[in-house]
Amino acid sequence: MTVNLEALRPSFSEPVATNNDDGEVVFTDHMSKFIDDLISGIDTLTADLTALEEQVAIEDWHEVGAAGEPAFKNSWVSFDAGRALKYRIDGDHLEIEGSIKSGTSAGAVITTITDADSQPNANRFSVCATGGGPAGTGNLFLATNGDLRFIAGGNTAFSDCSARFYLG
Repeated sequence: MTVNLEALRPSFSEPVATNNDDGEVVFTDHMSKFIDDLISGIDTLTADLTALEEQVAIEDWHEVGAAGEPAFKNSWVSFDAGRALKYRIDGDHLEIEGSIKSGTSAGAVITTITDADSQPNANRFSVCATGGGPAGTGNLFLATNGDLRFIAGGNTAFSDCSARFYLG
């Protein structure tokens, strides 16, 4: 949809408002029409955005380790309840957020995300901050089978990571 903003632009060669006998501001007919057209345009854009949002479904977050969700593997756990490891599908991307600790070793599988829509067509990497060893960064690795790994030398934790993997 294209919006012609020039058509909505009022001509300011005439007054847009006056004061009535009570001192209240009263818009001229020209300005009132402009405001009505602007509101109508905003309503149309809002409806179009709502339709787009319905086409690109962003699902709710899934918390790893929660009932009915993928389990942790290799001793990994969420760092704490406020920073639980979670994921969701956003169009053609998989988003991952949270903090984990206590893995048996860096590179061990954290979890396997088994939703068919969440597995990439190629292995993907993303960078996260590390903990539980030398400070720095490490890689989150998402394999085509849904295995999620944290690879960072001897680190066995990552903190407040936010990663976005392209699935296409």
